[in-house]
Amino acid sequence: MQTIRTSLFEMTVPDIFENPGVVLESIRATYNKGDEWVTIGVSPIENFSGLYDTELEKQLSYALVEEYWEPYREGIRSLAFASVALETTDPDDYSDRGNTRFGGLPDLPCGITYPVFTTYDNRVMGYQFIAQINCEELASYQNYLPRQGLLYFFITDQEDFNAKVIYAQETDVLISAAELEIEDDFIYDDHGVFAPYRVKVGKYVSVPHFYNDDSLYKGKAASLSALEEEYEQTENLRRQLEEHTLSVKPVHSMNSYVFKQHDSPQIEAANQLRGNANDFTVLLKVSSDRLPGFCFWDAGEIYFVIHKSDLAKADFSNVYCGLESS
Repeated sequence: MQTIRTSLFEMTVPDIFENPGVVLESIRATYNKGDEWVTIGVSPIENFSGLYDTELEKQLSYALVEEYWEPYREGIRSLAFASVALETTDPDDYSDRGNTRFGGLPDLPCGITYPVFTTYDNRVMGYQFIAQINCEELASYQNYLPRQGLLYFFITDQEDFNAKVIYAQETDVLISAAELEIEDDFIYDDHGVFAPYRVKVGKYVSVPHFYNDDSLYKGKAASLSALEEEYEQTENLRRQLEEHTLSVKPVHSMNSYVFKQHDSPQIEAANQLRGNANDFTVLLKVSSDRLPGFCFWDAGEIYFVIHKSDLAKADFSNVYCGLESS
């Protein structure tokens, strides 16, 4: 075990850096909130699983009450995630600074400039802004994000999808997106700047799509492979669980499953960044959305994936981004 302490977190974790094959079973993460240290999580299983949220656990139990689910009930419960639903609503005129937003431009703290990179032909171009997440606004819906601050999500373009995620803890003084002199031709991706939209938030239970999910069918979930042939039943289950978000559709989401034709986002991230797939989580899934103008290839989805130990210590410097499209 080792203890990592920064100005933001104190964390005790297994020696995963010496042995990247270790599966994280326990993390003690303590959050520095002004003049006091507050423990915000003891186990990533508790933080990420839908079973440890009383409200979500009741919703899942109700959805699985029919006799049909009896052979699969324990397996589905073992795989259920406590997810955050994010739905774009109204155009954002930038009148509020630091609100959760998809598209447009970010509200940046003083000292943080809009991120750029050097292209293959030596041009300095801007990343494409996808979203900013106000962690305090989402604090009551989950236990895995920092309790305050802003998360900013960018990609290079819609060919490479190289991710840049920035976390700003101090957000008392923000430069409004309206004040940024960023034009479409400064953004490397051909689409330029997306339309800015406000967001409403909810929480729900996310379960697998049961399509080429062989890597999940182990232990308590071994029997779930039979559900690969039960499309109507599994889609009805997913729909029923998503309807519990109190009218918030999970157009975009955090800590959720992603429909994949091949390897899961966690497996892709583990292959790219090294480690065990079980130790990664989908930090943010962004779907094609007509409101801000997101269209990732053929109406696909992109996903930002992070190692749970990095998330626990608020280190967003090593995030993988991938794409799923038909």
